[in-house]
Amino acid sequence: MIYDRIPPLPVITAPPPINALPLPVGLTANEMRALALFRERAGLWSDGRRAEIADQVEILSGATGAAGVSRLMAMAHWVQEKRRER
Repeated sequence: MIYDRIPPLPVITAPPPINALPLPVGLTANEMRALALFRERAGLWSDGRRAEIADQVEILSGATGAAGVSRLMAMAHWVQEKRRER
């Protein structure tokens, strides 16, 4: 059998936040990579799924639900901007 891999289309677009938010604590390289992947993949998930994932790291963002998602997106944006400056 032949299978075609078709990349999933975004469920909802996830534009970058207006303001980047510095990380409140130091993260490992793997944790920063996970944060960046959250931002990159967020458009593939429903609002509920994004909130569910963001709720798992409430200790980092200080918020849950849509507010937690927004804060994580802003932190991921900050991480990605810092990487570009190098």
